Amino acid sequence: GIRDIGVTGVQTCALPICRYDPACFPDWSDVSDATARVMFTRSGLNRFCSGQLMATVAADETPYLSTAFHCIGTQTEANTSNMRFFYRLDACDGSLSTGANASGATLVATSPASDTSLLMVRGALPDGVRWVGWMTTNPPTGTNCVCVHHPNAFPQAINFGATIGLTSACFPRGANNWTAVEWTQGVTEGGSSGSGLYDATTHLLFGTLSCGTTSCFFVGGWDGFARWDVALGAGGFAPWLAAGSDDAFEPNDTCRSEEHTSELQSRQYLVCRLLLEK
Repeated sequence: GIRDIGVTGVQTCALPICRYDPACFPDWSDVSDATARVMFTRSGLNRFCSGQLMATVAADETPYLSTAFHCIGTQTEANTSNMRFFYRLDACDGSLSTGANASGATLVATSPASDTSLLMVRGALPDGVRWVGWMTTNPPTGTNCVCVHHPNAFPQAINFGATIGLTSACFPRGANNWTAVEWTQGVTEGGSSGSGLYDATTHLLFGTLSCGTTSCFFVGGWDGFARWDVALGAGGFAPWLAAGSDDAFEPNDTCRSEEHTSELQSRQYLVCRLLLEK
């Protein structure tokens, strides 16, 4: 059946054959550097999802982070959040990096109809993080796509697949507000919710994980990703992502190194690397 891809506590039941290491796919280091494991507290229990830093059109380094609404949908939950970046292997088949944390967030906007939340991280971001670019329209069926996520609150994994159409099966609200995906490599698990879905060519985000049927025990299922264009429009995210409050919660004020996720030169598509002023 369809499941909410969040997780309570750190799960230890895992089949590594289901997971692919993003460090073995260096072309995706930009997205890996933007992806965080998101821990938060609800009903006295620590819970885990995934999220990623989102670039503004102004490329001003505002520490916006997107995740699923069913993960963090209240300010109380956002207050308890802890984002762990770089929690992954340090090289292909390498050693585990414990990562670096940023704590606390402000809930900026929510789109319950597409199960998406936009946060602004309050704690100082670690050196080396990046922000992902995003699309304003939903791509057609058959688009090759990639997801970087934290399955079962474990270190990062990467999936490869293609979109198979629209669905409204994730939640009983918002007809066709989700894009369904089938994977050729990898699956999602508890803790993957909120992770980004990216165009395999441009590296631009167009969805966040909401629900699905795949697992290490059922690799032939599908996953539903909340449409980012719905969150931008009906969800009201677009004005926030035009430009932010810049460095109110960041350790520096200059983006000295910029990288593009595609040949598109619009600033909307920047992946901006944070370099601390020494």
